[in-house]
Amino acid sequence: MAENWDESSESSRDERSPAPSVTARPGRREVLSSVGLVVSVPITGCLAGAPAERSDTETESAIDSRSASNSGGDDTSEHSGGSQSRSAALSEMATERTVEIVREDDVRFDPQLVWLKPGGRVTWINRDDRGRHDVVPIGRRTPVGATNWRSAALEEGERFERAFDREGVYDYLCTRHEEFLFGRLVVGRPDPADEPALTAPDEYPDRVRVALGDLNERTRSLLVAASDDCGCPG
Repeated sequence: MAENWDESSESSRDERSPAPSVTARPGRREVLSSVGLVVSVPITGCLAGAPAERSDTETESAIDSRSASNSGGDDTSEHSGGSQSRSAALSEMATERTVEIVREDDVRFDPQLVWLKPGGRVTWINRDDRGRHDVVPIGRRTPVGATNWRSAALEEGERFERAFDREGVYDYLCTRHEEFLFGRLVVGRPDPADEPALTAPDEYPDRVRVALGDLNERTRSLLVAASDDCGCPG
């Protein structure tokens, strides 16, 4: 059994979110999502989610995007291979990013690391035709005081959208594949010293520890370069 990702998992194991609200949208099937609540999620002995306050300007939605993806629309424009997606995601802060869940040798978030302006929006789309996947924050590796959130389990072609107002570094995972399917959002230019996600991941399983260590190096390099470019005080 994998080590716990959050020390409070045993005491919080039976907590659940209330039934989420559904907003009807003509001609499209809504996927339920929970918003603005404390969410405790059992993940093979692990926990994702943390207490946080709701921001009125933070919004999220999850919708069925099969018709959009099948029509050859813009949803797939960012998915052109891991290296190209990684480069595009880190070239500059963006107001919108698309992260696809793709299956190659393993299932992965593509790109795994994205950089957003405060208030920017991320859309996750499941492109895996062999499984459902959710998107859930790792509670101990998100900014202090950030609003909690999570998606439903997405079928192939379904999407989940969310805007992020608070600067910081957000780690997230798929609860069905927690030991290898996780990603990171960097919002704005946070101080690395203040970010829980940038602490050493020593307590995690080997595969997770190595991957998070790599993400930490890439994130620190990104934030140092961003600070140099903006002329921010050291």
